[in-house]
Amino acid sequence: MVDGKEGAMTHESGQVEEAVVRADEVEQGKIFPAPEDRGYKVSIFGTGSNKTPTDSRVIDMAGDLSRILIESGNHVATGGYNVGIMKAVHAEAAETAERLGIAGREGLNTAYPLSEKIKWPVPDRAEVDRSESLSLRLSKLIDSSDAFVVFSGTMGTETELLSTVNSQMLEMAKEGAQIKPVIVIDPTSELSFFLADRAKKDPKFSQSSVAEHVYLVSSPEEANEIVDIYYLMNAGKEVEPERLEKIKPESFKSFFSSLGTFEDGGGI
Repeated sequence: MVDGKEGAMTHESGQVEEAVVRADEVEQGKIFPAPEDRGYKVSIFGTGSNKTPTDSRVIDMAGDLSRILIESGNHVATGGYNVGIMKAVHAEAAETAERLGIAGREGLNTAYPLSEKIKWPVPDRAEVDRSESLSLRLSKLIDSSDAFVVFSGTMGTETELLSTVNSQMLEMAKEGAQIKPVIVIDPTSELSFFLADRAKKDPKFSQSSVAEHVYLVSSPEEANEIVDIYYLMNAGKEVEPERLEKIKPESFKSFFSSLGTFEDGGGI
């Protein structure tokens, strides 16, 4: 039997050995050092299906995005079911958090499913916050988040995109409101043209400053770059001018103008 003192020494020795191994792995680039906890939450929307090649592609991209966001110190959230993009986001967030030794961070990986009356499976390694209605569930996702990424999806995804944009229009009408980017990753361009069509029908959106904070990108890395820039701006930190210039061409304003909707490329 080992007495308390010897047991403590053995425990401390094990911690030192683990720390040395981890430091070596960090130096070799096998793992990342534990990032600071920004508490910056990114809601991720998209398909709950895996029936088409496009579905499979965006599900893989969503998993990659989740990993990159967690490695950067952000939090992630979805509508909370163990299917499609939601499953990929929570699984990758949990695995990445465990690898980085930050699995216990509060709010790091949050799922927002409906009440237990809906018998759909939920992620087993995410914090779960249930809602009694679809509208409340979506409100929680929007209100608790600092940025949004929307992948290709069906009617439900289109509803989430429009609800998010509309919410930001209402919020930005308030003095001192936080600017929250809406980032679309859309390999088929269906969501991009869907949003452009809605903007044509609703001048309030096309003429709103919110359109300057909606981005159309093609990769998780580009999405993470935009999230990082907005985190720095909202935290009152300096952002290099060249980084700001880099993301301008990806804005919905640029895409919408390219369709000839605005005279002389202006209008917002």
